Amino acid sequence: MNELIQALGTYTEALEQKITVLEQRISGYEEKVAALEEQLALLKNKLEDLENLGKLEVLEPQETPLPEPVVEPEPELVAEPEAEAEPEPEPEPVVEPEPVVEPEPVVEPEPVVEPEPVVEPEPIVEPEPVKPEQQELFVTDIRKAISLGDRFLFQRELFGQNGEAMQRTLDIINHCSSEQEVFDYIEHNFEWDKKSPTYELFINAIHRTYSGR
Repeated sequence: MNELIQALGTYTEALEQKITVLEQRISGYEEKVAALEEQLALLKNKLEDLENLGKLEVLEPQETPLPEPVVEPEPELVAEPEAEAEPEPEPEPVVEPEPVVEPEPVVEPEPVVEPEPVVEPEPIVEPEPVKPEQQELFVTDIRKAISLGDRFLFQRELFGQNGEAMQRTLDIINHCSSEQEVFDYIEHNFEWDKKSPTYELFINAIHRTYSGR
């Protein structure tokens, strides 16, 4: 309890000190305000003096009239005799310019278009007919005429690694009505090298398929 009373006493003393400082500041401000009021009163007195001086009449100087200028009489003009008019020169004849003859346009000859050489299609090399002793090798489904190794070879070199395209082509070959129809289909849909061994193997498989029907 005593500590609380001491703390309150210390806080009260600090507030009293702050109040004393504020009162000193206020008294200083009052002195400054009084000094400003005195300066304002002096300025009012000076302003009244200036207004009284402005009311005094200013004597303007009288203007001295200037003498009128002396006007001298104008000299009489003597008319000079008119000079004889010279004859006007005859106008030169107007020479019309010769018409400009535009040159005829040069007609360039049309370029001669050489006809494109006719590329004759290479004949389809049909395989040799199978001998009678090889009749047991004939099949009705071309897939049976192609070995597993040849199937990978055909897919890589003839169908560009596209297994779906090869299977679709084999289905079409199986459903053709004749061997010539198969050759026509290959001629119109593929650009195979007819001299390659892979092409010859594929043709032999077709021949085995249609020779057995």
